[in-house]
Amino acid sequence: MRIVNIMENKIKETVNEVISLREDRFLLVKYMEDIVAYVLNRVPPRYITSERGFIHNEIDYSINTQLQADIKFCVNDAIRTLLSLREPDFHLNLFEDIVGKHFYFPYVIGEVLE
Repeated sequence: MRIVNIMENKIKETVNEVISLREDRFLLVKYMEDIVAYVLNRVPPRYITSERGFIHNEIDYSINTQLQADIKFCVNDAIRTLLSLREPDFHLNLFEDIVGKHFYFPYVIGEVLE
């Protein structure tokens, strides 16, 4: 078996679950990959290389409710951040077709010195 980050599947499942319960799910579907990437950058990875590791991780994940809560919190934070950056007037054009818009993320490049 190859090396796999098992958190990717857990996060994708959680994102699908959270989005399916929201009223604005038709808009969030197109941001699903961005939401998953946002959460993956904030949750520690868990790598497995065997079926035994998969089983242990499934058991550990089902018991660890704090990790499940952290992932759901990060998913909601990602949705809030993406909607504020990409759809600042979301409440005004809720049913408007927004396919033609282009979005840009601001970023800062620098170096941290002690």
